Amino acid sequence: MKLAIIRHHEVPLQIGEETMFYTPLMAAAAANDLEAAKRSLEKVCEKDEEGRTALSHAAEHGSLECVRLLARWESCFHGGFGVTALMYAAYSGRLSCVHELLSEAGMQTLARTSWCDGHITFGPGITALMLAASRGHLEVIQLLMPYERGMTDCGDHSALWYATCQAHDSTGKRLTDGFIDVVQLLKDETKSFYLRKAPPPAPHYPEIVILSSDTPSTSTSLANSSYLLISPPSPTVPLPPTPVAPILSPCCRRLEKPPQMGLIDAARLGQTDLVKLRLHEIGFRDADGRTALMWAASNGHYDCVSLLKDGEAGLQDDRGWTALMYAAWGGHVGCIRLLLNFEAYIQNYNHEFPMDIAEIAAREGSNDAARCLYCAQLIRNYDWERTKKRPDSL
Repeated sequence: MKLAIIRHHEVPLQIGEETMFYTPLMAAAAANDLEAAKRSLEKVCEKDEEGRTALSHAAEHGSLECVRLLARWESCFHGGFGVTALMYAAYSGRLSCVHELLSEAGMQTLARTSWCDGHITFGPGITALMLAASRGHLEVIQLLMPYERGMTDCGDHSALWYATCQAHDSTGKRLTDGFIDVVQLLKDETKSFYLRKAPPPAPHYPEIVILSSDTPSTSTSLANSSYLLISPPSPTVPLPPTPVAPILSPCCRRLEKPPQMGLIDAARLGQTDLVKLRLHEIGFRDADGRTALMWAASNGHYDCVSLLKDGEAGLQDDRGWTALMYAAWGGHVGCIRLLLNFEAYIQNYNHEFPMDIAEIAAREGSNDAARCLYCAQLIRNYDWERTKKRPDSL
């Protein structure tokens, strides 16, 4: 008999015993019983009544070994509210688990969510960084800032606002003064320059439009938001089929833009030497949520993708597209091979996998349909190979 913390309560659970809502794998993950978790892996990817997986329970309670075991199958899964395992780890201050789950950075909740046993409620569009800021977990915030700084929720609130106006302790008690050290760390994000959608780049240097930080917000509430992406991923790549999907943070306040060429511009143009010099900008996004890795993959810059994949793989833009999807759309076989192990199972907001994107490109958008069909088959074969390594074989 072991104690597992389920939904903020310590309850006695017999590891291996299935209840109405919690599988043996969830109970083992919450109790950090690695051996029991391995015996129950046939329950992987199953969800409880709140839409949570075993990985989210492990992340919330700091079960690092179980997080490492389950992340290969359940990372980037979320329930109906869009809460990821990374968010639970960040809110609970589980720094080691946050390290293991960075592939989920940049994701946002889809609806109003309750925390701290229902004492705290947040609106849609929050990120792991905002949750960590509301609890004052300084080390977690420092880890997440390169990936999520500047992002806002559907009320146009940043992580700084959560550290000042939504600060609370583990019991849900509000802290009127906020977290001073966290506020000091986050205050610079309000001084950033914001990048607007740029016109097509010049042959040797991209034309960039910079807006000052006092530009009025153009965000729209989630209730009346359905957006179309009208800017192509690259001047040399055809525009993908345009899905209609809610964008949780439609405003442009994403990227602190230096006056010289930044990481995103260098990756888009395939300037490998410049990418190496600006790796400290990993995690920065443009106005549509795209990262440097996505731009490099969409243009087939293999060396740039190789440099950026460990820092940005797994991130999604405002339509839910990953770097692998952009590589699949462009038919860039080398980039696809680099990214398969990171992003093969991530869906966009239209519930399309990278294999689907490659098939759509072959059917509708690409001049080289044969190469796109080959890419689709490449991803499909990888999927089949991974199926043979399901948890039953461990």
